[in-house]
Amino acid sequence: APAAPKGGWMIQSEWKHLLEDGLSNKSNQHWFTFLHLGVMHMEHGEANHAKSAWEESMKLRPTAWACRNLAVVALRQGHVDHALERFRGAWNLACRDGTPDISFAIEYLTALHDTCRYDELWAFYQSLDESMREADPIRLLAAKAAFARGDTGFVRVVLDREFSTIREGARDLTDLWFGMEAERIAA
Repeated sequence: APAAPKGGWMIQSEWKHLLEDGLSNKSNQHWFTFLHLGVMHMEHGEANHAKSAWEESMKLRPTAWACRNLAVVALRQGHVDHALERFRGAWNLACRDGTPDISFAIEYLTALHDTCRYDELWAFYQSLDESMREADPIRLLAAKAAFARGDTGFVRVVLDREFSTIREGARDLTDLWFGMEAERIAA
């Protein structure tokens, strides 16, 4: 089931060949088989084959996992709008399948931020339930978008809280603080 944990991903060549050979049997042509095959192809540097496998997986059963992977391929190939559509689709499919994993939201928000789509980021942030909006990485991405949109009040609120999941060496909070200070001094 799409909501079930995926377990480990075998990517070694011998497993890839076994999986490809197994696809000759029609009963093995399952959405999860193609999802796994796509991961194998991607790990072997075969992005176009990975894309084809994930597209086949989506034909058999649209899932957040395959949609997310297609978003990553599109982003790496410079197809930003298509990637953003896929990230949003992955989130929607995750919600449909009962697996609204926070990582789908974070990846979509990050892609929106990295492409300077701050209004879209803010709208998506607002659509999330409160528990997700309060998660450190999501709240921080929202603050970065708020700063870009000129909503310094929201940024002040975010900077006034404690964060427990910031990675060592991450500069997001520092960058926000310096940005706010620059705004204050400029005013």
